[in-house]
Amino acid sequence: MITMNCNALLISLQDNLSIIGLKYIHNSLRLEINSHLLYMPFCAEEKMEAFRRFVEELSPLFVGISLMSIEFERALFLGRYLKRYFPSLPILSGGIHATIDPESCLAFSDYVCIGEGEGVIRQFARTLIQGGDVRLLDSISYRTHDGHWIKNPLASPQTNLDELPHLEHCPTKSFIQKADGAIVSLENREYSRLARYRGAMFETIISRGCAFSCTYCCNSALVSITGQSKIRKRSVNNVIDELTLAIHKNEDIKIVHFQDDSILSCGATYLDEFCRRYKEEVGLPFIIHTIPVYVSDRIIKTLKDAGVQWINMGLQSGSDRVLKEVFGRKSYRHHFIKAAGLIQSNGLAGKYDIILDNPMESDEEKLETIETILATPRPSLFDFFSLTYYKGTDIYARIQKEMPWILEEDDMSRDFGYYKLTVLNRLTVMAPYLPVSLATWIVAAYRKDANGWPFMSLFFMARWTNLFLFRPIMLLRVLMLAHNDSLPQMCRGIWIYLLEGVKTYIFSKTLKV
Repeated sequence: MITMNCNALLISLQDNLSIIGLKYIHNSLRLEINSHLLYMPFCAEEKMEAFRRFVEELSPLFVGISLMSIEFERALFLGRYLKRYFPSLPILSGGIHATIDPESCLAFSDYVCIGEGEGVIRQFARTLIQGGDVRLLDSISYRTHDGHWIKNPLASPQTNLDELPHLEHCPTKSFIQKADGAIVSLENREYSRLARYRGAMFETIISRGCAFSCTYCCNSALVSITGQSKIRKRSVNNVIDELTLAIHKNEDIKIVHFQDDSILSCGATYLDEFCRRYKEEVGLPFIIHTIPVYVSDRIIKTLKDAGVQWINMGLQSGSDRVLKEVFGRKSYRHHFIKAAGLIQSNGLAGKYDIILDNPMESDEEKLETIETILATPRPSLFDFFSLTYYKGTDIYARIQKEMPWILEEDDMSRDFGYYKLTVLNRLTVMAPYLPVSLATWIVAAYRKDANGWPFMSLFFMARWTNLFLFRPIMLLRVLMLAHNDSLPQMCRGIWIYLLEGVKTYIFSKTLKV
């Protein structure tokens, strides 16, 4: 029985509105109770008065806090703030950090949900309403009065994803904390103003899971915790219904972003049906993520015909040794070059990931990464991330054993988008945009004498010309490619990317280099 006269409050601490997981939790909980979703990007002591009044007026049955590792300190503050003013209010934490490091979350919450939470949170709410003991629920972890940590068996994962409610672009009964601390209702117009890409991008997933289990990725931890490695996918009917409904309700949506780890692992038969239906019934450009080994000319042509505009893919390192022995990937340099070539030859825009700050990678292997970037067909874009060690991952265990001092210095709240300002990192970040001949010349000078004036003078010149000339040109070239080399199409669509693109590829990244 649905109980709508009781309230629940779910909180996101992310600095953007792209929280697919918590949106699923919110919509599932709404089947059981009157759930409210609050985005709190400005969670700080001096901005909490309006939040305290909001909680008082709502008088929720419980509060759920979703967090990634980068948000742990904010979650710790928020949980302790709630306990200061509302000591009897149950707090349930969840999300990827709660799953891979549940014991740490008991520092600010009464209970922790481990693993997928849609079914668990409904049972949690139902049990509280009925006066039952939530400590008996599967997937719940808690600490006893005498300090013992209890971790219940995991609930069975959701096997039929079609049973989950559709995602909403702007969720019903959602709110946001503004920069001055005020809490306001988040309607479609406000959502479009505050969301990434001005609300023009609808973000969703088709599948759960990843065929790979890379050592640095939380997927490897999830597999070891849940034992669930099989990829589960929604039916094509379910996906198309969700998209058509979202677009009907939100005329601002101009592009769809599928956030699956690798949508191509859903299989050729599934993708053929999906692409046919998507082209006929949705018709908007879309973005996907994939792994190089899944890319083929046939599937790229099928995706392009359906309207794919961008393809995101991970290289991570240009060294096959690092990919195999350190990252545990089964996708190597030649797979990446071939896949990037197919993406480029079919006239699609590619954006590729690189991992920096790897202490198990030699300088020569870092130069191999630069040379792989230079061998990548252009135009293309790259994103760069600092290697982060998440508890429960294989690479965390290896670093803990071989280089424990690194973990002592590492902060779990560190933003993985901010890398060390070493010369090789800076040169790697510039490599996608510099003319290949110039970059090759600089690499040769570095190999000859990394501290000599020929390299340092070339490096200094390249940094500034890259900032004001080469990087902006490459960005425009990729945007043209994403819009079928049509200047009118690009001019009509560039506003979707302009604010985010300028911030990401010109200003914010250059502050790091």
